[in-house]
Order: sequence, then C-alpha cells, then structure tokens
Amino acid sequence: MLFLLNFWHHTSYDIRAIPWFIDLTGDDVSITAPGAQIQRRESMTILGGEFRQIGVVHSPYREKEDAPFQGKHTNDVSTLEVFEDYEPALLDIEHCSHLVVLYWQDKASRSVLQTRTPWGPEIHGVFATRSPNRPNPVGLCVVELMERNGRLLKVRGMDALDGSPLIDIKPYSSQVDSVQDSCIGWHKKRDLKTET
Repeated sequence: MLFLLNFWHHTSYDIRAIPWFIDLTGDDVSITAPGAQIQRRESMTILGGEFRQIGVVHSPYREKEDAPFQGKHTNDVSTLEVFEDYEPALLDIEHCSHLVVLYWQDKASRSVLQTRTPWGPEIHGVFATRSPNRPNPVGLCVVELMERNGRLLKVRGMDALDGSPLIDIKPYSSQVDSVQDSCIGWHKKRDLKTET
C-alpha cells in the first residue's frame, strides 16, 4: 500500500517542496530528507486528512543511543520551538505546569511490528510497548514546562531527538490523564520474576 505525503518547506526553514512516498508493505522507510538539516515540514496528507508540523524539538540528544528510555528519567532541558504561524495557540500555556508533547520519530523504523524491550529478552508486539519503532512512529512525552519565551518553551523530561518534528502540545492534567492502578501486564510479570 503506497501513500503520498507532501511536506512543504517555507519561511525561515525553506528548502523545497518534497513529495514523500511511504510504502507500508515494504522495507524500512525514513522520512528525513537526505542531507537536510532541521526543517519545517508544513503538512502531510495521510488518507485524505492533513497532518501539520507545528514546530521542532531542540534537545541534547543527537543520536538514538543518546536519548533516555523515558523522558521522566532525565533532568535534561530541551526547547520546543513553535513555528510563528502557530504562536497564537500558545496563549495561556505558561499557566500549565506540565505538557503532553506529541512528536514525529523520524529516525525510527516503520517496518518493525515486534520487538524486545530494555526490560527483558521477551518479544512483544510494538502496540504493547513504548518502542519508537512502529508503523506510525508518533512519540508522546509528558514534560515539565519550566519557562515560556515567546514561541520557545523550555521543558524538562523530553526524550525526543534533536530536530524531531513537533506535532502537537496539550496540557497535562493529573485529574484527567492519570489512571490510578494502571499497569502493563507483561511488565508487571517481569517485575515479579526479577524480585523472586
């Protein structure tokens, strides 16, 4: 199955308009332009809908090996740069202590359906894990908002690679987003095996 994705580069990130073809039945596909630096990918069309990049992540992690398994396990500081077109959407965001950040993991493999995790040798389906390698590599991270400076958000606890396309930002609410006693069954079993 072949999908055409259009990323339009303009403003200060202008390089060129590039059509991207994603073959979901083929081998691994990367959506990063060869030799390109941090770019603005204005939109991409998937199944008739439009998917817009709203900004870019600036983090200390250049390679996958540099990033933590989960952002909550690091105190490193990153910056979320929101593109000028979307600055009005940041109104009142400084009143949020934590944010849910969605980003595109453009160095992930889209052909992986099963994987091992850092917690053991067992194989699991990627939908039962937090692996970045998956058919649609959308990353999700809950971060602490430390400071807003115009279109720049200084955050702690980000696990995205430097240059990752920013997809969306939402306020995190412990009353809405936290599910008490939630668990990952296989992970819990693994913990029990470790303790015995």
